[in-house]
Amino acid sequence: MRAIGYFTVDTEARNVRAASEARIRAFQEYCETRRHIPHGTFADLKGDGGGEGWQEMMDFIRENRQGYLVVTPDAAHLGPTLEEQVERVLEMDALSSKVVCDDLDLPDPLQNALRNSRKSAQRSERIRAGMMAKAAKGLALGKPPYGYYVTADGAFHVSPKESEVVKSIFRLYLASGGSVRSVAADLNARNVRTRSGRRWSLVTVRDVLRNAAYIGTYHRFGMRIPGSYEPIVSTFEFRRAQDRLQERSPSQRTSRPAPVFLLSGVLYCRHCGKRMMGIVRRQTWHRKDGERARAQYRYYQCQSRINRNQCGYRTMKADELEEEVVRVVRERLAAGERGDDPGDVSWLAGDKARSEATMHSLDRQFMEGVHRAANGTMSLSTLRGGLEQLRTIKHDLGEQVRQAGDSGAARARLETNVTKILTEWDRLPDAERRDLLRSVVSKVTVKRGKPEVTLR
Repeated sequence: MRAIGYFTVDTEARNVRAASEARIRAFQEYCETRRHIPHGTFADLKGDGGGEGWQEMMDFIRENRQGYLVVTPDAAHLGPTLEEQVERVLEMDALSSKVVCDDLDLPDPLQNALRNSRKSAQRSERIRAGMMAKAAKGLALGKPPYGYYVTADGAFHVSPKESEVVKSIFRLYLASGGSVRSVAADLNARNVRTRSGRRWSLVTVRDVLRNAAYIGTYHRFGMRIPGSYEPIVSTFEFRRAQDRLQERSPSQRTSRPAPVFLLSGVLYCRHCGKRMMGIVRRQTWHRKDGERARAQYRYYQCQSRINRNQCGYRTMKADELEEEVVRVVRERLAAGERGDDPGDVSWLAGDKARSEATMHSLDRQFMEGVHRAANGTMSLSTLRGGLEQLRTIKHDLGEQVRQAGDSGAARARLETNVTKILTEWDRLPDAERRDLLRSVVSKVTVKRGKPEVTLR
C-alpha cells in the first residue's frame, strides 16, 4: 500500500537532524516490514501538528488524487490536544487516506489518542494491550467474518466457498436493479445458507455489504488497519456499494422536537406565586373517512397545580398567552421603555450557566463520539460532521460566556436583542425568540388570564 510518513520534531533535542533521520528510518522499516510502498515523509515542529508540513502532505495527496496510509509514531505527533488529533485523523479520512500509529500496542490513532484519558483497571488494560498487540499483527480476535477462516496461528485466510458467496453478494447488489432484498432472494432461491445454516435476510446481506473486512481492512476492538490480509472484493466495488447503500438508506426517523415555550423561566402564577410550566397534550382520533388524525396542544400551568394539585388555577392556552405577552413587550420596547435598572445584566447569569452547562455536555458528547469511532460503532464521516457542529456551537457559547463577564458587552447585546424583537421577530425561530424574551423580560405574572409584564 502507498504510505507516507508524518512526524513532529522536538527543537530542544540535542541533535535535531539525527532525531529526524531516526524518524525517517523508523518509517522506512515500518513500510519494509509490512510491505508498504514509501512515498516520502513530512514533518512539523513539536506542538505544531497540522502545521506547514501537514498542509504540504495534504496538498501532495490532493494533487496525486490517491489515498495513502499516513504513518505517524503516535497520536501526539498529530497535535497537542485530543480534539486536534481527532481532527487530523478526520482530515485524512476526507482525503480517502488512513492514519496509523507506529505503535505495536495501539496502532489505531483514535485509540492511541485516548490512551492517556483512559482510567480502566490495570488488569483490563493488560488484557486489552495484549489484544491490541495481537490485532496489530493482523491476527484474529474472536470469530472471523463470513468469507474467512482462522488457522491455529491466528492468521486470516480466504474461504474458497464462502468468499464466492461474498463476491456474488457485491456483484448482484451492484448490478442494474440490484437491491438488498433481491440479493437475499437470489441466495435463498439457490439454497445458499449463512454460516449458521440459516436463510439470508436483509440484515445479513447488508452486514456483508458494509463490512470493510472484505477489502482486507482489520476493523475490530477499535483497530482499523488497512492491508492486513487478502481482500475478497476490490476497494472500488466496496466504495460503490457504500455509496449505493447511503443513497438508498431511508431518512432516519428523528424524534419529534420538543415544543418551544416562549415564556419558559419567566412566567409565574399570581394565585399561588409558583412558576408556571409548559405542558403538551396530544390527541389522536379517526375521521369519518377512517383516516387517523393527530394534534398537539400547548398549555401553561402553575407548578403547584402540576406537582401537588394545590392551586385551583387552571391551564391557559400557550399560543394565546404568548401572543398577548409579545404584543405588550413589543409595544413598550417600541415606546423606548426599559426596566427600572438599566445597568441590570442579571439576565445573562442564566444564559452563562446554561452556556457553560451546554459546553460541558458538548465535551462529553465529543468524548463519546471519539470512543464510538475508536471502537468501530461510528463511522469517521459521522464523527467529522458531529465535530464540525460541536465546534460551531462551542464557539458561539464561548462568546456568550465572555459577554456575561463584560457588563458593557452585555448591555450592547441587550440593545441588539431589543432591535431584533422589534424588526426581525416574525423571521426568527422559536428557540431564539424565547432567548430574546428572557433578555428583556424579568417576570410575567398571570391572574384571571391577564398577564403583567416586568421589563429588565
